[in-house]
Amino acid sequence: MESQKKIRIGFLLNSLNIPIWQYKAIVKLKDLPYVSLDLVVVNKEQKRKSKKKYATLFKKIIYLIYEKIDNSVFGKNVDLFSIVDSSQVFTNSNVIHIRPYYKGISTYIKDTDLEKIKSYELDIIVRFGFGIIKGDILNIPKKGVWSFHHGDNRYVRGSAPCFWEMYTNKTEIGLTLQELSSELDGGKVLYKSYSSLDRFSLSKNRNKIYSNSIPVLERLVKKIHNKGEIEYKKELIDIYDQPLYKNPTNLIAFIFLIRLVYRMLKKVILGFFVTEKWHLTYAKNTFPKLDGKKFKVIKSPKNKFWADPFLLDKDSESYVFFEEYCEKLEKGNISVIKFDDLISKKINKSQIIIDEDFHLSYPNIFEKDGVYYIVPESSEANEIRLYECIEFPFKWKYKRPIMENVKAWDPTFFFKDDKWWLFVNMTTHKYSPSSDELFLFYSDDILSNNWISHPLNPIITDVKRSRCAGKIFEFEGHIIRPSQNCGPRYGYGLVFNKISILTETDYQEEVIDQLSPEFSKTANCIHTFNKDNKYIISDIHQ
Repeated sequence: MESQKKIRIGFLLNSLNIPIWQYKAIVKLKDLPYVSLDLVVVNKEQKRKSKKKYATLFKKIIYLIYEKIDNSVFGKNVDLFSIVDSSQVFTNSNVIHIRPYYKGISTYIKDTDLEKIKSYELDIIVRFGFGIIKGDILNIPKKGVWSFHHGDNRYVRGSAPCFWEMYTNKTEIGLTLQELSSELDGGKVLYKSYSSLDRFSLSKNRNKIYSNSIPVLERLVKKIHNKGEIEYKKELIDIYDQPLYKNPTNLIAFIFLIRLVYRMLKKVILGFFVTEKWHLTYAKNTFPKLDGKKFKVIKSPKNKFWADPFLLDKDSESYVFFEEYCEKLEKGNISVIKFDDLISKKINKSQIIIDEDFHLSYPNIFEKDGVYYIVPESSEANEIRLYECIEFPFKWKYKRPIMENVKAWDPTFFFKDDKWWLFVNMTTHKYSPSSDELFLFYSDDILSNNWISHPLNPIITDVKRSRCAGKIFEFEGHIIRPSQNCGPRYGYGLVFNKISILTETDYQEEVIDQLSPEFSKTANCIHTFNKDNKYIISDIHQ
């Protein structure tokens, strides 16, 4: 009876020897106490041998050589695709070997084998093999056959993951988990995430999205266990008007390499002749109307840059807390300056208030019971750290960690409904990017180190709006979360999200507006937004 209460999962594999990323994803499922890995179906037929195998390889030899060279340069220390034996994971699973049959490019399972699979009464089948699977197998598991598509299925369907995004000069790469249907890469979307596109390396892009794939199955099964049902990612319109992409021909690969060399040369030349850095910028508070052209820039000191500004009003005075990055030491500290001194360009009036052996930034400052605290970004320390003000605004001391043994960026607090809510970007794998996934925690006491993880974590999996950009605030009865658009590049622009649901069991937000750096001929990024009653403060990269 106990096993029947568990979520019963089966797998379609080409072999028990599988890539490490798949192995780790399966292990995460196995570790869930309410999951039973009941069945493994192994393909005895494998791929059909093509009579034109060598001719086909020759037609894409340039792509294959580039792929190998790029992986040896950029992916040699990343172990996501090495093949491992999965037998030890499936010691308590039933393993059956079958021979499917083929129609065109599609794979079908024979009726006798379908009956065997049906007898296990599976809730989910995960497809890690068997190619393009079709037929009645799609209707056997109660919650469908699940399959990863390493790309954004709205724009790229087919082969060569991440290549076509680079070729067509996209700014993001997608990861999709679908419940398969008869339409290729067109099934119901169970999970979707976006990462920024590396314009120079195919391996780096693949490492991002395949590492991001590892926790996805575990996350979805947890949600099914908690809610009892699947929540599909609904899209108002589902149109696909692109070709079905295949592995690139020699001509396409040659064109791509020319573009790649051009990009690299451009980056080297610009890096040699053009110096860019962050500066603080401010404007009168006209929110929700924003005009980027009205922002005034305060140039950072020589050999330093100033970024991540937070505003605080105290005793009729406004203070700006910010990151001061020392280019020589290659790390940031937390500094403060009076707002009047800042706009008067008396930058020598600034003073360092928190300095550590590791990098600090994003000085999220808040007050509780008359005491001021700062929780900066301190990912290099592998913890979220709380600092207490001893003598405002210049003397601070480290009080305690809020979270330990975590890689966390830009922690942002919000008090609502007698609870403290912590929004923070985290990575769950050493190859995962820092700006892709936003996590939410809550606690009755902000000074506690006992923070409860929200059941929907990560609540946002989109590099275009995940990472926080400043304090969350209320405006005309709405909760607004400023975030960064890190799609085109880190900190490219600002996104304003309206939080509609914030509870211990649910979370929803929607994008209401954005501010890009296109208002300036010299700026290429704007990535912080904070305000008081009079002014807005931000930063700009130029």
